[in-house]
Amino acid sequence: MNIPEVRSEYLVAKLNLYAFALTPGSGKTFNSKKHPRIIDIDRAVSYTPELLKLMSENKWKKVLKIKSDSLENHVIANYTDKTGNLILLVHDPEEAKYVNATLLGAYKIPYDKMIETKGNSKWAENAWHAAKKYEIKTHEEIGRIINDSITKYL
Repeated sequence: MNIPEVRSEYLVAKLNLYAFALTPGSGKTFNSKKHPRIIDIDRAVSYTPELLKLMSENKWKKVLKIKSDSLENHVIANYTDKTGNLILLVHDPEEAKYVNATLLGAYKIPYDKMIETKGNSKWAENAWHAAKKYEIKTHEEIGRIINDSITKYL
């Protein structure tokens, strides 16, 4: 996939962005509550009918742009100091790349745990299978890695 260039030099110039790519059920929401400078992409993006339609049509380049633009706008609007470090918890390394975040890792929980967590969600199952290069880690291992990153980067 060809990634569009970063829209705003603002994020590149003012903030040091780091990211973890985590598949559905791998702890984005839980881990984002550990520190105010950790952002769960699902809290920054509004899943409008238009976005959901694009997702159902597998128009991933457009989905990436909308989600990444929303993430960038959320950061600009909500981080009043406009400087420092942030850790983003995203679904895909491409989302991190779009906002010029340094990818610290890409993880997914074991398949059976994802099924326990997400139930019969075809979307979550498809995302898990598509994440072929992600390392499989338990929730606890992912949590420890993020805790270490809080100490190191925040």
